[in-house]
Amino acid sequence: MSGVVRFEWLATGPLPEGAGYEVVWWNSDEPAVGARGLAPPTTGASLDINLDPLYANSSFRASQLHWTVLVVQVSPYVRLTAPGEGEVGTIYYAAGAGGQ
Repeated sequence: MSGVVRFEWLATGPLPEGAGYEVVWWNSDEPAVGARGLAPPTTGASLDINLDPLYANSSFRASQLHWTVLVVQVSPYVRLTAPGEGEVGTIYYAAGAGGQ
């Protein structure tokens, strides 16, 4: 897939006050702790994110990418959960393949 991809998740409980969900990603040859945000935090349970800019700036080193959703304090920004602690998804990016 490429282009705009829909990321969806199920909350395990209510968000703390001032918190949001952040979709983060990392390359398959990197540790999860190095995960980077794909979009600003949201209080919703899904996001549509265009992956093509990350591919265009050579952020993807391979076609396989991992992603997860973190709970973060929005301001000041603090990660309340850590990558690798919850469920991890995998995306196979193919330039020009279109999203789902």
